[in-house]
Amino acid sequence: MLIGRHGELAALMAALAGAAAGRGAAAVVLGEPGVGKTRLVEEVAAAARQRGFVTAWARCPESGATPSFWSATHLAEQVREAGVVDRVLVPPDEYHQSSEVAPGAVFALYRAVVDTLRSAKVPLLLVIDDLQWADADSLRLLVHVAGELTDLSILVVVTVRPLEDDSGVALVDALGALSRTPGIVQVPLFGLEKGAVSEWLAARTGVDVPSDVAALVHDRTGGNPLFVKELSELLASEGRLTDASAARAATAIPPGVQFVVRRRVARLPAPTQQLLTVASVVGRRFELTVVATVAEEPLDAALDALAPALDAGLVVDEEGGRFRFSHALVCDALAAEVNSVRSARIHAAVARTVARRTGPVLGSSAALVAHHAMAGAMAGTAELAIEASTEAARLASDQFGFEDAAGHWARVVESLASFRPGDLAGRIGALCNLAAVRFEADLVEAARRAALEAMELAEVAGDVAALGRAAALLGSPHLWPNQSYGTVDPRCIAALRRTADLLDHGDFVSRALVLGALAVELTYGDSAAIEGVRSEAVEAARASGDPYVLGRVMLNASGPLEPTKLAERRRSALEVLELVETHGLDDHLALIARFQLALTHYESADHDGAASHIAECRAVADRIGGGPLLAQLGWFQGAMALAHGRYEEAQALCSEAALRYRRTRRMDADLMEMAQVAAIAADRGGIDATMPRIRAAAAASPHYGRLAAEFSGWLVTEAGRLDMAASVVDQIDTGIPFADDYTMLSAATYGLHTRVSLGDIAGASAIASQLEPFEGRWAATGSGGGSAGLVGLALARSAVLLGDTERARTLFDEAVAGHERLRTPAWLARSLLYQGRFLLDMAGPGDRSRGEDALRRVEALASTHDLVYVARQVAESRR
Repeated sequence: MLIGRHGELAALMAALAGAAAGRGAAAVVLGEPGVGKTRLVEEVAAAARQRGFVTAWARCPESGATPSFWSATHLAEQVREAGVVDRVLVPPDEYHQSSEVAPGAVFALYRAVVDTLRSAKVPLLLVIDDLQWADADSLRLLVHVAGELTDLSILVVVTVRPLEDDSGVALVDALGALSRTPGIVQVPLFGLEKGAVSEWLAARTGVDVPSDVAALVHDRTGGNPLFVKELSELLASEGRLTDASAARAATAIPPGVQFVVRRRVARLPAPTQQLLTVASVVGRRFELTVVATVAEEPLDAALDALAPALDAGLVVDEEGGRFRFSHALVCDALAAEVNSVRSARIHAAVARTVARRTGPVLGSSAALVAHHAMAGAMAGTAELAIEASTEAARLASDQFGFEDAAGHWARVVESLASFRPGDLAGRIGALCNLAAVRFEADLVEAARRAALEAMELAEVAGDVAALGRAAALLGSPHLWPNQSYGTVDPRCIAALRRTADLLDHGDFVSRALVLGALAVELTYGDSAAIEGVRSEAVEAARASGDPYVLGRVMLNASGPLEPTKLAERRRSALEVLELVETHGLDDHLALIARFQLALTHYESADHDGAASHIAECRAVADRIGGGPLLAQLGWFQGAMALAHGRYEEAQALCSEAALRYRRTRRMDADLMEMAQVAAIAADRGGIDATMPRIRAAAAASPHYGRLAAEFSGWLVTEAGRLDMAASVVDQIDTGIPFADDYTMLSAATYGLHTRVSLGDIAGASAIASQLEPFEGRWAATGSGGGSAGLVGLALARSAVLLGDTERARTLFDEAVAGHERLRTPAWLARSLLYQGRFLLDMAGPGDRSRGEDALRRVEALASTHDLVYVARQVAESRR
């Protein structure tokens, strides 16, 4: 009987009913240890089985010593054994063996998982217990699956403890992503109310417990069901449960559960206590054969010693010689009493025992051995820790568990530094491997740190070859730069320059890769310096005769999408595509080159060409997978959908891209998402509500200051708040040129529109002079966010302000025709609005008629597309 959880159970039962009707969802049951998360979900699982659901349940071990996708694989095995799917859900290692690995292929596996779940013949309930201990790859897969449930007959329920200061990044990100998943069911559990505790005591003890005793138990336990159970059993064993005075006099219960556990364990025989102490260090789940070996006890004696713990309910039999503590707190309380030296000896013994049993190839036991060997390193298992962690890292990489692999390589690096300080070559190699898998996981900042540390050690060791290999990692092929916008890392740049100087000038491959990496790091640096580096890198790459090196370096040299170099960017992208086709290079290079090519078409106001190339990019990304690729393609597709007035599609693409992006790079994610949200608000209404969030996001990404200010000024101008617009842009020195990068066209075009609206002749003149060479361009913000329409429209408005009415006529006609051709309704409406006002003011032959026609078209567009601010402005023009 479940007591005190009626509301929480109702929420989960409603989600279960929705799943039965084909409206799947994910549910997060959150609460402190012992609060009853598992018990609540067990009630839901029982109901699910009665309704024809197949239930699969995975419990995550707290040691973290599991292979990648551990919980996901356990669920998959249960679903497969139930025979309810049309195809076999291949475990990651088998999937790897049967597939050609491409960068980011893990996302292809994610899609395969979802496709398999879609084939389920009956409704499914999938439970992951103790999510806080899940491996990073299972967490990422969970988030992906949770976002695909809305039209499936599947309910996914996870239980998890509240986040703590030392909670892993993967868990924090996963819970954040789940909280933003449509349809998510959040079920927080707190301590039982006083009445529920009284009801629980009456039901569980079978005696008449006085209300004062129930109140005492509630006060001392905070209503935590595990604490309630432990305390009530202890009071009962001491004859105090029915006597309020005796219960109050009891001094056995401190604020925490540790003393409760210790009192219960103290009543067990001494051999049982000793065995439980060893088992608690091994982990919540343990094999008795391992514990017996470590405790130096015969198996029969260990079985006899364990029996009283089973009878007391402290340990539960999981069959097959496996057992677990009834609750993590029981294990934690016992383990906390073991001093560090004894704990290390136990861990070391476990590592040696499992390694001996497994043999020379640790396989799936590598992570377990690595965990215990690391914890027992002071007891002599440091070398085993290095060996096992290395094997676990490679196995995780083979299974696309790059975050998991990164954790193992980090431990290898730590162990080598502590126990083999003189093995610089080994540590350099481990750091290079660490950097490589972090780049694969798109943890770019951490990857750069590892690569730099490897370079520094290689310099100390005088190993130029290793220095070059480490430096080359910083030039890994990318869609976007590996640093936040506008930032440069002097330490990294200096290290790369030193490396380039040390390399043999005849080693064209190494020089090209290192100089390509330097070009990437100089993305937002001095323009003169970067041009020289790009030229030298490409020259070395051509001299190397290696088509892959040339293709990679040409992409490194593509820069931050400078508008002034559009033709060169297009030529470079086309050459890389030709190299890929001619030499059969990997799809990853082809995707990046085609993405760059699509951007040149978009910026050139050839949206159809851009869409065609992006469709091809998406086809390649679907084949090779990859979070960063799909995130950045999503931003681009969302920006194009927004420009073309497909607002719901744009919002959906933006949300999906933001979700993916936050799982990977995370840099400036809030500002990027808010920019697109605000751009939608500029067309459909809601600017006032959006501005505080834009300001907060901009404050967190200060290097976007000029773009954020110009965009914000334009937004409030659209909303009719000219006074606020002036306060936003007055601090900007319009004499300072805009940076020649992907922010230039949109920032300058927004800024010019704002200066014209404010009647700022000097400011408008300064910005217009910089925009003149880009008259026919589409003012995009790279491959994401909103766009400021055709540059020519802003130039037309500035021509009116500056008194060049003939040029204004020509530019307005071109802007209207251009936006019609591009099928961009909001910017077509603005073009017609500004042209109509201009013509009505001119009052030349036919001007009034054309002006009225233009305004009528604006009204129609505003009505059709719900352009709130345009409608308001055209109404004001009629007054």
